[in-house]
Amino acid sequence: MVFSKKQDKKLKKIFETIDSDKNGFLSLEEVSYAIHKFDSEVNEDTIDHLFLKMDTKHDGKISYQEFLTFYYLIPGESLRRKFDSFVKGSFDIGDNIVVPEDRPKGTNPLVTLLAGGIAGAISRTATAPLDRLKTIMQV
Repeated sequence: MVFSKKQDKKLKKIFETIDSDKNGFLSLEEVSYAIHKFDSEVNEDTIDHLFLKMDTKHDGKISYQEFLTFYYLIPGESLRRKFDSFVKGSFDIGDNIVVPEDRPKGTNPLVTLLAGGIAGAISRTATAPLDRLKTIMQV
């Protein structure tokens, strides 16, 4: 309960800071201005993607509830850290995965997935006969 109240206060303050026209909603322009204030190198496609993810009602504006839902569990003390969390690696199931830029060179997620699958198949093939023998011995 304490976490919820603290997080709500922090997010409400950030939301009110971004909401320059004080109408209770964030527009794409307000979000873009706030992000460019922190990081001038962010491209408009990233900002558009972020805005579309927050705008769950698809009405072209972000209510406080949409903002709260999007940022509630993302760690960080400031908007800058929260935005960095989004840009550098957060994703929802079903989204395109944003791979952090500091990932080691030469590591391909598909290769990692394939290697994990092969390792799992080999380990189950090697241990299945022992598990069957153990069950027979118990009976």
